[in-house]
Amino acid sequence: MSDPSSPIARPRPRPFPRAVTLGAWIAAGAAVCAIAWTGAALAFGASPSHTLQRDVTYTPAQWPQAQRGDLYLPGGAGPFPAVVVVHGGGWNSRDRQDMVGISQLLAENGFVAFNIDYRLAPQFHHPAPVEDVRAAVSYLREHARSLKIDPAHIGGWGYSAGAHLVTLAANSDRGAVPLMQAVVAGGMPADFRRYPQSPIIHEYIGASYTDAKAAWEAASPYLQVSPDDPPMFIYHGNGDLIVQPEELTAMQAALQRNGVEVEVRQVPILGHIAVFYFSEASRRDAIAFLKRKLKPPG
Repeated sequence: MSDPSSPIARPRPRPFPRAVTLGAWIAAGAAVCAIAWTGAALAFGASPSHTLQRDVTYTPAQWPQAQRGDLYLPGGAGPFPAVVVVHGGGWNSRDRQDMVGISQLLAENGFVAFNIDYRLAPQFHHPAPVEDVRAAVSYLREHARSLKIDPAHIGGWGYSAGAHLVTLAANSDRGAVPLMQAVVAGGMPADFRRYPQSPIIHEYIGASYTDAKAAWEAASPYLQVSPDDPPMFIYHGNGDLIVQPEELTAMQAALQRNGVEVEVRQVPILGHIAVFYFSEASRRDAIAFLKRKLKPPG
């Protein structure tokens, strides 16, 4: 079931113990592609018409580690739909700076974007970052009036590990009021069983697949799909060598079996990092999807 050529599954070389983590791959891509991402944001018409509140603490006082995020607030009277934005990095690295471009695009398209950090492995294990995502949504609902948010229309957007976290937060919550009304997930590792030897997932869970099979499965969004899940937009590069492209079609099929609305974009040729930085069509389609699902008519 696993693909030993995938860096998420490949055993970690001992002389360089973090060299092949997903976070390291994304860090390398960020250094090369940051200028290209700026150009992509400009192509979407990004402008300084929104305001920014930095370093907003969204976790309660008793939280094991305080977490913060940046709020991107559109101009106008509102109320606006909101989107929690979640970065990738193999659950063990990176921060919200990676998602600035997406957050700006959301704000320019009439969404409040809450671009958050979350607890990282190996200091914290699953489900700590999932709980952080849920806390961010709760913060938006609790402060909806002051932030001009429509609390009935809140979604999530994550990439890579961030897509995993936002999806799992949404589809494992079974409260009377759904946590989110729509989810965008890019490059998502959805079924951990595909990577039983992954040192990255081992670090995130805090135990090997052999020793903690139930925990690995409970942390797999693919295995948590139910008819109560919100609509999803999933995008993935067909050339992805980090997270198997088959993750997209498997997750799509699971959602369809459960009667959950799902839209997908398979990006030809591009790999994991290239899709994040260069697939303007994926971002355009994702924003259109969120407008349909989170902006009430009228």
